[in-house]
Amino acid sequence: MKLNLQIRDLPIRQKLRLLVIGSTLLALTLALIGFSVYERAQFRTSAEAELKTLAGTVGSNAAASLAFSDSRTAEQILHALAQASDISGAYLYDIDGSLFARYDRATEHAGPAPALPVKEGAHFADDRLLLARPVYLDGEKTGSILIVSTLDGFHVKLRRYLLIASLVLFISICITYLISGLLVSAIGGPIARLAGLVTQVADSKDYSLRAQAGGSDEVGSLIQSFNQMLEKIEERDFALHNANGVLESKVQERTAALQKEIIERKQAEAKLLYEAHHDSLTHVANRRYFVEHLSRTVAPENRDGETKFAVLFIDIDRFKTINDTIGHIAGDELIKEIAKRLLYCAARHRALDEGAAARLNSDVVARIGGDEFVILLNPIDTTADVELLAESIIAELSLPIFVADEEVIVTASIGSSVSDVGMDNAKDVLTDADTAMYEAKLEGRGKHRICDPELHNRGVNRRKLESDLRSAFEREQFRIHYQPIVSLDTETVHGFEALLRWDRPGIGIVAPGHFISAAEEMGLIIPLGAWVMRQACAQIEEWNRRFNTRFKVSVNVSAKQFADPDLLNSISSMLEETRLAPEFMTVEITETLTMTNAAQAEITLKKLKEIGVGLSCDDFGTGFSSLSYLHHFPLDTLKIDRSFISSVDSPRNPSGIVELIITLGHQLGMELVAEGIETKEQVDKIRSLGCEFAQGYFFSYPLTPEAITNSLSQADSGTELSALLALQ
Repeated sequence: MKLNLQIRDLPIRQKLRLLVIGSTLLALTLALIGFSVYERAQFRTSAEAELKTLAGTVGSNAAASLAFSDSRTAEQILHALAQASDISGAYLYDIDGSLFARYDRATEHAGPAPALPVKEGAHFADDRLLLARPVYLDGEKTGSILIVSTLDGFHVKLRRYLLIASLVLFISICITYLISGLLVSAIGGPIARLAGLVTQVADSKDYSLRAQAGGSDEVGSLIQSFNQMLEKIEERDFALHNANGVLESKVQERTAALQKEIIERKQAEAKLLYEAHHDSLTHVANRRYFVEHLSRTVAPENRDGETKFAVLFIDIDRFKTINDTIGHIAGDELIKEIAKRLLYCAARHRALDEGAAARLNSDVVARIGGDEFVILLNPIDTTADVELLAESIIAELSLPIFVADEEVIVTASIGSSVSDVGMDNAKDVLTDADTAMYEAKLEGRGKHRICDPELHNRGVNRRKLESDLRSAFEREQFRIHYQPIVSLDTETVHGFEALLRWDRPGIGIVAPGHFISAAEEMGLIIPLGAWVMRQACAQIEEWNRRFNTRFKVSVNVSAKQFADPDLLNSISSMLEETRLAPEFMTVEITETLTMTNAAQAEITLKKLKEIGVGLSCDDFGTGFSSLSYLHHFPLDTLKIDRSFISSVDSPRNPSGIVELIITLGHQLGMELVAEGIETKEQVDKIRSLGCEFAQGYFFSYPLTPEAITNSLSQADSGTELSALLALQ
């Protein structure tokens, strides 16, 4: 069937030629087969006759040897067959059928003699002709003879015959091919050319082509009609091509532009989606993705009421110090390595979980801040899973990390929050983990703490505090109170320390110790500190101008403010804006702050000194200052911490430390301010030790600006201490 389809699809010229050649080839092949069969029969008859003659002759000669049991003579007779090249062996058997004598042409490879056939006569076997016949002597059978002949001669003749026949067949086909070509060209040529032209026109759409004119027969008429059809199609196509040319060009251009735009848009969307959900440095999930994923996890419709999950909040201890030491580039490499280790710990934890393979998990590792990471562990069986992962992370991060050819050792504080039935807010879960992390930090580096109800309540209060702090600016709830700094020599007011207070609704005046740390963590401390400076400078400038005084104001600066690169510009702008001379402002920094990064602190202090403001070291004696560093800092004042002053007049606590601090300050060319003065005995003692200034409840509580303004308005001398003491 397939062959019929293939022949049907052939061109007509090939069909005609195939018919002529096929017929000739079939006739010649049948003739060749007939002659071959005839030659084989002739060879068989001839070979049998020859072997019968040889067998009769050899048998007659060997009959006497069989009769007298002379095998040697018999073998000599058999060897006479060596003259016949086609004889491969001859075998003489006695009357019992036992081998009596033999001849083998290939004696070195001769095998066992063949068994005497049961039936006498000639037969073919294994490409050999075997002839067996009896041997008679005087009419009495004395044995049998078997002659084996190869068919090599027949094969040689057959090959010669086939070669000649094939040559004749090839010549015949060639002649037939040439004759059929002439016949096909005359009959099928015009039709084939017309069919080829049709195909060419269909493929190329070139209607200007024309078929070669033929005779006046039917084929010629067909060609003429076809040419007329092409002419009409060419005219119509030309008009249509002109009309559609411009349109096709525009469509193609617009299609290509749209395809390119679609590809670029998809690539951009994929990139934006990845960047929106992943941290650009570590390529782990970012805060946005983590919160979205956690929100879906805590949603009631996605929980079955039994499955638990946990959030681990990881903070790298002392990372800022490490980052400042090794540099920000190496710090970035450190963060990337930490992220890799966290991913490894999370994956290893699931690999060790025997039940993890039987359930889906949606664990997420994310970076939500500079050195802050979170892990969502979902699901968990018990809190032991959380403890195990936290211990694994602490152990893994404690291993040395090599960055910038330096070995860095880091530790991490971890807080975790385990889901509860009532939890349906991602922010609350994250905040609980954050609260537990800070509790872990208080216990020391490399610790883990799970949030409990007490910590949760503390976190709720903390969130309320943060919420109120955010609105405090807008609602103008912050106040500044001023505590006088008194000159012990003249008993007059030397200046004031600006103290921030928060007038919190429903609570009242709140001291900074209750909210400053939260403000620092929220990032409010810098704008809040700038507001305090601006208000204090403006207030002192007003008092000095209005009452002709020379008050100085001391303003505390937090660690984050001190590290702010814009601190110097901010102070300069405030002084210019409020028109306060720099010498009337003193910047107070803590002793611990100066030692965190002594080299940078020295640079900043010197630049502040260039502006012209005073510099004071607050709470001196409570830190661990190096005297060599202190000697290099351009400080003007040391403020002795109240913890030393409170015991200065106690018999059990000698005043040697206070005296030592005062002596040290004088030797360094600084003035001394004693804080926390509450008794006259303390005043007398520090005055006797040479301290220049003091402040404390003995002189005055921190006062509102309005109270001080009223007092200064009523006093004869604005600097008189009695005027301010009268306000208490």
